[in-house]
Amino acid sequence: MCGILALLGCSDDSQAKRVRVLELSRRLKHRGPDWSGLYQHGDNYLSHQRLAVIDPASGDQPLSQGTQQGRVPSRNLSKDQSPSSIRLLASQ
Repeated sequence: MCGILALLGCSDDSQAKRVRVLELSRRLKHRGPDWSGLYQHGDNYLSHQRLAVIDPASGDQPLSQGTQQGRVPSRNLSKDQSPSSIRLLASQ
């Protein structure tokens, strides 16, 4: 589980806006307590909270390779946990 916060097209790129985005991002820390980061480009902000499930030692962000697609590899699933037997729930 991870947390992502995006603020796009905010005309105010002041330091106060950056502080507010960091404050909001910290509210997502329970979604990913292992790593956090903030990227700003002009009036766009992207914050990420990471839960290190796979490769906790060297899986630092940002993920710069376009092949990630948000998937968790299924190589750790046992035979009785085939994708058809796993029930996914949406977070609130």
